[in-house]
Amino acid sequence: MTTEIERIRHGPDKKESPNEMGAVRFVAKCSGNASEVLAIARESLEIAIRLADAGVFEEDVWVAALPGRFVGNSVPHPSQQEIDRELALPLEERINLQAEKKWSIRMFMNSFLPELDMRYWSWWDVAILDENQIVVIVEVKAWPFPWQSLRWLFKASGAIDLVSEPL
Repeated sequence: MTTEIERIRHGPDKKESPNEMGAVRFVAKCSGNASEVLAIARESLEIAIRLADAGVFEEDVWVAALPGRFVGNSVPHPSQQEIDRELALPLEERINLQAEKKWSIRMFMNSFLPELDMRYWSWWDVAILDENQIVVIVEVKAWPFPWQSLRWLFKASGAIDLVSEPL
């Protein structure tokens, strides 16, 4: 069985299939730069997994390790006052805001914290359809599952958006 890092680099073994929960297909929408977006997303995820597996959760280490474009597309971490203001919004407004909101490196890093167990997906396979679209398949642990960290992985890597599609 291949590890997630091996699947990021080479795809799954031909004899493998996702766990019993299955897999979900996403399409990353790009602006003619799908190859570049995919390279940054792969590198960023591999770095994040390696740092998390090593128990390294210092934001400055992640900033130094992640690709410059990923870091450059991220925002400073919000203040407690900004977080409280957002939490005071009605649920529908918060949901809409979250879909468009840029993440900080700390928010991305925190999605890999083992004690929070927030990453309900793992990389399964990927293919570039054309320079405007990347198909990403992730193995999931639960259904439905949160995938905001996956969306941010691709948006910070230069994609316009990431949308889910049924397999």
